[in-house]
Amino acid sequence: MDGAWQWAEEQWSTCDLGDRRRTRRAVALGSRMAEHSDRSLPRQMAGMADMKAAHRLLDSEGVTLEALTAPPPPAAPHLTDPRPPDRCSAIEDKGEKCSCLSSVMDMEHATGIR
Repeated sequence: MDGAWQWAEEQWSTCDLGDRRRTRRAVALGSRMAEHSDRSLPRQMAGMADMKAAHRLLDSEGVTLEALTAPPPPAAPHLTDPRPPDRCSAIEDKGEKCSCLSSVMDMEHATGIR
């Protein structure tokens, strides 16, 4: 993943634009714009199809400055709890730190990968 894409994901991946496809398009558009910030919009896009998609996105009713700049929604409680009690209590009873295990557990829970 390149720096422009990562930056665009951090900026817009949590935007509520009314449709998840719009959010993905906003990330892609932001990435292209950041990657080629010295160019005009038509030259930032990979081709005419991307240019049309950018215009459709920017003309969409739900795509507003407020929606694009809104703070991300609060994290789900299970992702903010530093130590899920069901898997860390045994380690804590031994006096060991559980932060690394908690991070792995949070990732497993968020992604569904075990």
